[in-house]
Amino acid sequence: MQNDLLSTLKDIGLEPKEADIYLSVLKLGKASITDIAKVSEIKRTTVYEYVNKLVKDGLFHKTAQGKRLIYVAEDPSKLIRLLEHKRKKAASILQDLQDIYATASHKPHIKLYEGIEGIHSIYDEIANTSHTVYSTFSAEKLFSVFAEKDAEEFQATIYNKGGQLKELIENNP
Repeated sequence: MQNDLLSTLKDIGLEPKEADIYLSVLKLGKASITDIAKVSEIKRTTVYEYVNKLVKDGLFHKTAQGKRLIYVAEDPSKLIRLLEHKRKKAASILQDLQDIYATASHKPHIKLYEGIEGIHSIYDEIANTSHTVYSTFSAEKLFSVFAEKDAEEFQATIYNKGGQLKELIENNP
């Protein structure tokens, strides 16, 4: 059971030594640095570093008992609050991370589109570029989906954003 708990604590983001210290203090109820070091079998100097992080994360609180500092574990439900806090922090930067991801030039962009709406989506995405767009198409099929006005708007949007069109058009009536 101890190994399962340690493993799960590591899976949710606690470092291995941090998880050992957390479980040790939970078992002891309250403990000094020396007590924690003995039970967790981690060097006392290392215990200080992790205990302070656990206090900062709200999983422990410290109190004075005479001249000694004693550490007390908070209710384990605080783990959920800590994870929620981390989730909210990650969510707050998600859009910025996605923007960076979207501009990475080293990764291929492959998407699947279906139907007329898919074709419209492709053209909307292409129109918002400042790069050169290479395309091959049948004018007959293009104008079965788009009005001539839409095609001219598409072309104007690309040029206005600094892009270029290089087209190979099927020869048909």
